[in-house]
Amino acid sequence: MSTAPSARSGKKRRLGQYVQNIKDSYTISRRTYPWIGWALLGTLVVLLVLAVVLALTTHQATWYWIFMAVLLAAVVDMAILSWTVRRASYAQIEGRPGAAKFVLDQSSRGWYVESNPVHTNPKTQDVIWRMVGRPGVVLVAEGGFAVIHSGWRGTIARISAKALATLATETGHAPQEVRAYVGPHIAGEDYEVSAGLMGRFVDEFGPAAQAGERPLDLEACIVRTLVEEGVPADMIAGTHASTSRETGRFFSYRATGGSCGRHGALVVMSDR
Repeated sequence: MSTAPSARSGKKRRLGQYVQNIKDSYTISRRTYPWIGWALLGTLVVLLVLAVVLALTTHQATWYWIFMAVLLAAVVDMAILSWTVRRASYAQIEGRPGAAKFVLDQSSRGWYVESNPVHTNPKTQDVIWRMVGRPGVVLVAEGGFAVIHSGWRGTIARISAKALATLATETGHAPQEVRAYVGPHIAGEDYEVSAGLMGRFVDEFGPAAQAGERPLDLEACIVRTLVEEGVPADMIAGTHASTSRETGRFFSYRATGGSCGRHGALVVMSDR
């Protein structure tokens, strides 16, 4: 007997929550974009005018075109509001402790972001977060982050060191305050290279570059590069996942015998 009233009550609550979410989104957007109200209203007015023109031109029912205009205006306004509330949220938290964590949580699909910071600067309240995902090497600090694809060419060119120097300059953090993460890649025991290439890596990084007589350990080379640049060894983490063995999760050109495929990494950092 109480099922119907309960269902109606649930629908009212969901509707009320939906309306409240729209109000909150408008309030947040208006703090940064005072013109948002006029933009939403202007969209409706323009579409209504267009509806009247179409009704007069096609000789169809005016109410039909007005109804379609209102529906379209609602869709467009929601898209505008969704876009502005995200950008306004980023702008309003900029410079505050924990801002980077908020951005990571909003843009971290496919990543694991730890709930607690791994380091906090007591003077500046800057925070460093640990995040692990699929791309190659990731460096994260409160003021920014860097994602580097480090194949054998990039590794021997010490691209991680160059990215670290840029990140330190841009964020004001010393290398000792940066966390580094090496994502999934072809593991050393699976990555057999020519004797000549192995010799180049041994000359550059020492015996640690060898995972055997011919296998090349890229992760060991990357870690050595970062440690030499000042990143503490205990602040460097790896996923320990080999793309050549875990083909159900990752594409591997070598494991599939040369079949074409690509990995993609999308990193978003909102400026406002």
